[in-house]
Amino acid sequence: MKDLIKLDNRKIFITGASSGIGRETAKVLADLGASCVMAARREDELKKTLSLLNGDGHSYYVLDLAEIEKLEQRIKEITGKEGPFDGYVHCAGLANDRPLLYTKYDIAHKIMSVNYFAYLEITRCLTKRGCYNPGFSIVGISSISAKTCRPSQTAYSASKAAMDAMMKCLALELSSKSIRINNIAPGMIATEMYAEYKQKYGYDETHLKREGRLGVGEPKDIAFMVAYLLSDTAKFITRSCIEISGGGH
Repeated sequence: MKDLIKLDNRKIFITGASSGIGRETAKVLADLGASCVMAARREDELKKTLSLLNGDGHSYYVLDLAEIEKLEQRIKEITGKEGPFDGYVHCAGLANDRPLLYTKYDIAHKIMSVNYFAYLEITRCLTKRGCYNPGFSIVGISSISAKTCRPSQTAYSASKAAMDAMMKCLALELSSKSIRINNIAPGMIATEMYAEYKQKYGYDETHLKREGRLGVGEPKDIAFMVAYLLSDTAKFITRSCIEISGGGH
């Protein structure tokens, strides 16, 4: 029981590792023995994440997930250099709250590209023969916004709902390869995205507690669940979306 979660000698691909949940996930996985291969747009922030990781064998790649048409070649290059992976965590996320009048196609498409299409495309690429090891596990960071569906979050909520539907479909399809896929649906977590939300709407921990919630969570609250789902301890868990929201709905 002491070693309930072990990730020694596991190689994990993590998107969105330049900040927030992605950065904390890389730190937690590295502490548990995994080698983290990180991807994001901001190289300076990726370097910072890399400097925070314990252990050896970590690396990063500058990758713009909005450029869907380039992802297949980039993933091919990455797997060619890194070898097959034991897990994939899609932490990259984009939010841009706008009322319907200002939710134009280009805005909605970019949100869908980063949050959903990139998740689908990278999953497609990494589940090809030779790109993954036995026991491969996929974890997507969704959101309770897929269910709460608040005003001005049409594109964001739709992208997260698409992630959840994709996960449920692919869990059935990938089971023949013994590949597991699950999502995590965080509530309010203390990230850059939450800071922007708080500044824009003035909605903070005080409001959450008045509604009977536990308040604002920390990135490590999500990272610990990611680690669990990637581990052999969770080998019988697939096709699930696990809510970590402090009671928020």
